[in-house]
Amino acid sequence: MSTPASPARKPLHPGAARRPWLLGVTLAVAVALAAGGVILSGRFGQCRSAWDQDYYHLRVVRQFAAELWTPDLSEYRSATTPGYHLALAAASRAIGDGERAMRLAGLLFSAGLVCTLGWALARRTSCLVALALAAPCLCSTYVFGSAAWVTPDNAGWWGVLGVVLTAWARKVDARAAVVGGIVLAALVLCRQIHLWTAGVLVLGAWIRAEKPGGIPELEREPPGPRASRAMIALACAIPAVLIVAGFARLWGGLVTPMFQAGGLDPVLNQTTPRNQGGNPAAPALVFALAGVYGVFFSGFAWGALRRAMRGEWRARLSVGLSMGVAFLACALPRTGYDYDAGRRGALWNVAARFPAPGGRSVLVLALGVLGGAVLGLFFASLSRRQRWLWLWTWVLFMLTQAASLTAFQRYIEPFVLMLLALGASRITPAPMGPVAPSDAPARDGSANRAPWAAAGPSLLALGLAAVTVLSLGRDN
Repeated sequence: MSTPASPARKPLHPGAARRPWLLGVTLAVAVALAAGGVILSGRFGQCRSAWDQDYYHLRVVRQFAAELWTPDLSEYRSATTPGYHLALAAASRAIGDGERAMRLAGLLFSAGLVCTLGWALARRTSCLVALALAAPCLCSTYVFGSAAWVTPDNAGWWGVLGVVLTAWARKVDARAAVVGGIVLAALVLCRQIHLWTAGVLVLGAWIRAEKPGGIPELEREPPGPRASRAMIALACAIPAVLIVAGFARLWGGLVTPMFQAGGLDPVLNQTTPRNQGGNPAAPALVFALAGVYGVFFSGFAWGALRRAMRGEWRARLSVGLSMGVAFLACALPRTGYDYDAGRRGALWNVAARFPAPGGRSVLVLALGVLGGAVLGLFFASLSRRQRWLWLWTWVLFMLTQAASLTAFQRYIEPFVLMLLALGASRITPAPMGPVAPSDAPARDGSANRAPWAAAGPSLLALGLAAVTVLSLGRDN
């Protein structure tokens, strides 16, 4: 007797993939094969990621492996919290602490990152569009470098993605807050600087819930339930705060003692880089990278651009305010190339070839204002809940980067690419359902996405892949 086939599960959002996990697994396998090939080849030992691995992170893993199960966490050769290194040290008990073994073990964190990103995107859009959105992040030289060598960057970005996805859900109830708190605690055990994501989690609990399609679930939800959810989320973030505070007390600062005062590095026989202090130019770099890469994602905010060009005041106000903030962020601090001030590498090197009157780079200013326009278009395209979470996530990240001493592109680019992809996936292709005019993503009835929207990130991915290939074997 035959049993009837169970109906296929409907996607959470109209037009989304029916099996989003399939894209996530596919991307994870692709990254594992590409990075695994580099690892097993034994080549490309001169790039920046290889340098960081050989002189810092792999040494920490081996130190902890020798000291298990009572490692000395008060001093080691990394400015980050030790969670990533401890995980690999524990794995070394089973697979050994050889370089290739450790690199292959570390690759699991990167596979988890891209798998989660692909799954999250495919839950809100088709597999092909999700693939196009995820591809730039996968092809970034900084993401690939952390996949192929032992560095904690992708472990940190995986945690950032997990907390952001939890906070950006349609509703952050008590269960989601607990999950977010656990992910946040694991995140700050690997990268203490990402404690800022706690603010996103709390705001996600405070903002009222919504139904699929950006329709508010409760038009006039009283502040009591919202405050209760926010307090629960705040309580769930306390363990992460205590973890960071505990390490700060142990080290006598926010980084390990080796990186606080610029002492002598016995391995390199030179002064260690100081990792405490601020850099007001960091938000300018975030805006500039949003301009460089955001143009390729702008097709997903096509409806907002059309509304702004037609004179719709809400869209124009969103874009205008964002451009104004970006202009100030790029014009007030010094943004010219300066090695000692932490403005070096990648885009800073390109900016050095352009005029910088008064120490303000013309290139960074132009790209930053463009980035402000792109972020403003995305804000105008998202639903009410999503737009405020989108804005708050960028603000907290920029403020955190400004509190860091160095404004390096490798600490910013993966975030920009992930946020642009997540934001684009949350812009509905066309108006959905009976949405109130004040909340409708496309109030004039036009489609939000341009027909060629997915071609933009696809082209960007090809360019970033070429940069990654060329950067292998170079000291970048």
